Amino acid sequence: MASHDPPATTYAPPDAPSGVALFLTIPYAFFLPELFFAFLTTLLYILHAFSIYYH
Repeated sequence: MASHDPPATTYAPPDAPSGVALFLTIPYAFFLPELFFAFLTTLLYILHAFSIYYH
């Protein structure tokens, strides 16, 4: 008698999003602005340090 279960080769999409969709999930939506402002703060700190050193 044949089984009613689907064959083992049936494609199932992954539960976790991949690519750009990953960054649209809730945790990453809060993480990306933090990276942006960390980069901006670091850039301003370095520029300020060089402006004092070369002044």
